[in-house]
Amino acid sequence: MRLPSYQALGRSSGPDFWSGRTSRLHLCGVLESQTRLKDVLKKFPVAGLVFAVLAACGSACTGVISGNSSEPGGQLGATPAEAAKAAKAAEAAKAAGLTEANATAASGKLASRRLRKLTPDQLANSLRSLGFDIPGVATRLTLTISGTGTNFSSYAARQDMSVPHASELNSIMSEVASNAVAEGGVAASCVLSATASDCARDFVRSFGRKAFRRPLADEEQARYVGYYEQEQAKDGAKRALESLVRAILLSPHFLFLPELGSVADSSQPVAPMTSYEVAAAIAFLLTDAPPDAILSAAADAGELVNSAQRVVHVSRLIESPATAGGLLRFVAELFRYPGAAESTSRDPLLFPGYNAEQAQAYVAETDAFVREILYREDATVKTLFTAPFVMATTRTARTYGTSDSVGTEPLRVAAPAGQRSGMLTQPSWLTAYGRTADANVVGRGKFVLTRLLCQTIPPPPPNVNAMVPAPDGTATLRQRLEQHSSSPACSPCHQLMDPLGLAFENFDAIGGFRATELNQAIDASGSVVDATGLAYRYQNGLELSAQLAEAPAVKDCLARQAYAYFQGQTPDEFLGSYSEFSSRFQANGGQIRQLVVDLLSADAAFYRRNE
Repeated sequence: MRLPSYQALGRSSGPDFWSGRTSRLHLCGVLESQTRLKDVLKKFPVAGLVFAVLAACGSACTGVISGNSSEPGGQLGATPAEAAKAAKAAEAAKAAGLTEANATAASGKLASRRLRKLTPDQLANSLRSLGFDIPGVATRLTLTISGTGTNFSSYAARQDMSVPHASELNSIMSEVASNAVAEGGVAASCVLSATASDCARDFVRSFGRKAFRRPLADEEQARYVGYYEQEQAKDGAKRALESLVRAILLSPHFLFLPELGSVADSSQPVAPMTSYEVAAAIAFLLTDAPPDAILSAAADAGELVNSAQRVVHVSRLIESPATAGGLLRFVAELFRYPGAAESTSRDPLLFPGYNAEQAQAYVAETDAFVREILYREDATVKTLFTAPFVMATTRTARTYGTSDSVGTEPLRVAAPAGQRSGMLTQPSWLTAYGRTADANVVGRGKFVLTRLLCQTIPPPPPNVNAMVPAPDGTATLRQRLEQHSSSPACSPCHQLMDPLGLAFENFDAIGGFRATELNQAIDASGSVVDATGLAYRYQNGLELSAQLAEAPAVKDCLARQAYAYFQGQTPDEFLGSYSEFSSRFQANGGQIRQLVVDLLSADAAFYRRNE
């Protein structure tokens, strides 16, 4: 069976094109048989090949350029053969300019050559940078993909190319293409041009450069122009330009961020990323948007090849929240507080007036709180966990018990003494880990244990009811939890999670402060020992937060989480060595912005295993 031509792929307007079983299997086979996806990208540069293929294959494609393993980055091990390969990789890394320490890391701990798919927000920002502001793009795309689960949105193996998602992409790009040729659009001048082909050629060069975040090769330009001329002969200049714009925007070069590198010798185990790949990686990870003019110029000049050059641009971009959307997203995804906006089901008798508007206000206030910590305070872990202020609005002032004059925009006010301190007393986080009628103590405790201390716990046994008994009007939440967790099958994990969650028992299901439950004084005290042997003893959530703020295990875990986010991996399948960054993070007092600068300027961050 012949593969459809790139013209046919480019003209396809929906999922019907690849709905046939035989075509879908054939397309999947083409992609999955490649150990060097760069060859595929060269072979089919015009059409949305990955758009079609991944829509056909669903979530089977991982984004890893490897024929050896289904896991991101391939297998790790310590067999004699692997040890020999590791030594060779270390030599190659050193020769390529890596430091001694990073060359050792590169020997077996770098991610493999891969593609990262743009997130919905990143794609919307990319379209905006091209002159297209289509309302609701990010929301439309988000609704057609699965949740991130325990991973970050930057996880490189998340391709999310289901048929509904691919269909929505096609619909969006069709709207964009129509806008491009309308009066005042970016391609409108070519519609009536007397030299349409010459105009299209100039358009391909300039628009393609912006869309692909790199200059197009001569052969790429020739293919796109040839595609345009073929379509023009059949449908006229306007329809041909529409097809051209849509083909460019459905290309994997636009939808994905290649981390394929350039390897003159395919036997070399380490592939340095190109300057354009480095620029795109820095920009999207840090700003959630394409490279700006300064970063693009540095890529053109080849000025991103070493850490000293990269640190200038990373430091520049991280200086303002306006250009550090990726940093703010990392904190939001780490703490998962935006989940409050999805957690709006509450008992109206217990929480009258609580609704989606209040939940969204909570999230907006925590966004403002994070910006305040990172850009008006010292951006340290200690301040993040212990800041004695909140960002209140008229919608939520009652939650904080403040009488200060506030408006519709979040305003910094002092937190009531003894009630709130830092991130873990933010109503958004507490609401995200709330239930219909009471607090989700187990969820809050599990979060602290797994997300802030990086300890793992097994899932509950399949034959055990993991639900905490519902309120019965007689037993407090602590009492109900103690009854539930007394089972031998449950107690090993609950002994770790429950004391951490109960520390925040002064906060109800929507983050409101309370001193009593069922007319009994709340007991939020507890004690736990982390995996390093450090003991935490506290009377309430504020005391626990203060101890977490000083704990080496928390700083180590946050360094690990940041490494996972900015490397596009998961903490559970770690391939890279984060210990160097953790040590620096501990030494500089847990300065979060500096940690990100270190991560995004390091040599090892921009080399890939050539597998």
